[in-house]
Amino acid sequence: MNNKIIGLIALIGITIVGIGEWLLLFNPAGGYDFTTYTFLQGKSYDWINYGHWLSVLAAPAYFLAYYHISQNLKRHQTKFLMWAIYTFSLAAMWISSRSYLALTAQEANHEKFIELISGHADPLLFIVWGLLLILSISFSYLVWTGQSKYPRWFAAFNPITILASVFLLYFLIPAVGTYILPTAMNITHLVFVGLSVWLTRR
Repeated sequence: MNNKIIGLIALIGITIVGIGEWLLLFNPAGGYDFTTYTFLQGKSYDWINYGHWLSVLAAPAYFLAYYHISQNLKRHQTKFLMWAIYTFSLAAMWISSRSYLALTAQEANHEKFIELISGHADPLLFIVWGLLLILSISFSYLVWTGQSKYPRWFAAFNPITILASVFLLYFLIPAVGTYILPTAMNITHLVFVGLSVWLTRR
């Protein structure tokens, strides 16, 4: 299959994951405290249910996304792809836990259960961020040193840089950031993979 088509399919899948994660985590009042998860209280069962299934079933789109990216590298394609698959396997495990947190947050005296669930699930997110940092450094090095099909300036648009920009936007312009922070990883990869598809369109 044409690598551009794979990238476009990945973008569709990432969009679906983003919609699902947004349904799971969005709160119009913001207040995204990822220790108490009080922002999940009052969320409708339908949003939790649809959000869970959309995000979990579409999560493998990230494997396609990084396959697309790896095919545009001139060296270390397999190593890069294997690292990405491991990273986003952990990310899929993390996102599957969000529905359990959201459902638990609707119950009385939920604090202890929230603590137990998040205590086992949330470290995965920090591991994913660490692995993504390594992926981003590797990607930027390969692009900057001419070991890819991308122009050198694309090295600046690695996933961790884009992700940091999304978080920065949340703190600088909360009125906008409130709507995009719940789906920060998906926004990041829509930009990252979207630019890749555009840059390799010929």
